[in-house]
Amino acid sequence: MEDPEVTIEDGRIVSIVSRTGGGGSTRGRILDFPEATLAPAFLDVHIHGAAGHDVMEATPEALSAMGGFLATRGTGSFLATTVTAPLDATLRAVAGLARLIDKPELMEAQGANGRPIARPVGIHLEGPFLSHQKCGVQPREHMLAPDIATFDRLFEAAEGKVRVMTLAPEFGCQWGTRMRSRPRRALLLTPVRPARRTLLMRCGRWTIVSREFWEWC
Repeated sequence: MEDPEVTIEDGRIVSIVSRTGGGGSTRGRILDFPEATLAPAFLDVHIHGAAGHDVMEATPEALSAMGGFLATRGTGSFLATTVTAPLDATLRAVAGLARLIDKPELMEAQGANGRPIARPVGIHLEGPFLSHQKCGVQPREHMLAPDIATFDRLFEAAEGKVRVMTLAPEFGCQWGTRMRSRPRRALLLTPVRPARRTLLMRCGRWTIVSREFWEWC
């Protein structure tokens, strides 16, 4: 589109038109960026922290600092990703994150000079149902065997804001899940759970090899 104009009202795009031939608006504040390229912001689906802060802090100050940093790198939203920790600490973190997702103004109030910040739009649980043999930096002493009751506690503490959960797929049979493949080798687990518990299950920190994996499927 030649000479485009994007109109934003109340934080939402309401129109995109070309100013060529007399189009465009004459109302409101006009910002002109003649050499810029406008593109959608990124969605980061796996981020534990930034700008000296950790998602597990789950405070307006921490998420505002993270969001401010991410916005300068082209990210507009993200899934706040937890790390394996004592269960009580994770429950507190996801409860705090859920509150900030519902009330982004709490983070924006911490921002400097009204600059835009990236917002958390959901929670990514990495753990605690991971393999002790492939834990990486995840503390193995806090890893747990898969348990629906524990998952329910996490999901309810997060007020349904969990969008993705990473678990070792060799544990999948204990969840009553069915496996399917996706492009680019992304292996996803679709939980057979009530609609109120629907989320994306992601394979990670696992020990089974490809042949065993497909036989297990």
